[in-house]
Amino acid sequence: MEKFLFYENLTTDMVCIPAHRLVEMIIDDNSDLVSLHHRVYDNGTDGSDMEYAATLTVTAGKAKQVVETISNNISTGKDAFIVVADDVNGEYIDSNITGLASLIDIS
Repeated sequence: MEKFLFYENLTTDMVCIPAHRLVEMIIDDNSDLVSLHHRVYDNGTDGSDMEYAATLTVTAGKAKQVVETISNNISTGKDAFIVVADDVNGEYIDSNITGLASLIDIS
C-alpha cells in the first residue's frame, strides 16, 4: 500500500508527498529540530525535479523519538494518509512535535 506524508503550516501552505520519497531525517545538535527531506522526480520532458524540506520543532531531547514514530508509521502503520504535522488543526504524528517551523520547496 502506498503511503503519503502530509504537512500543513497555513491553510495556503501544505503538501502531501509519497512516503517513499522521504530520503533523510536530520536531527540538529540540540535535539529540538528534525528536518525531513523529500525528493520528487518529474518523469516528464521538462526535466524538473522538486525537493521539499519540512522542519519540525520538537520538545528538547525528543527528536530521536519523533524520528522513530515517523519511521514506524511508514513501515508498519495501517493508514495510507499520515499526518506528520498540521499546525492549522493542531494534529501531529507524535506528541513531542510542537510545530512545523518551515515547509519549503528547495528545488
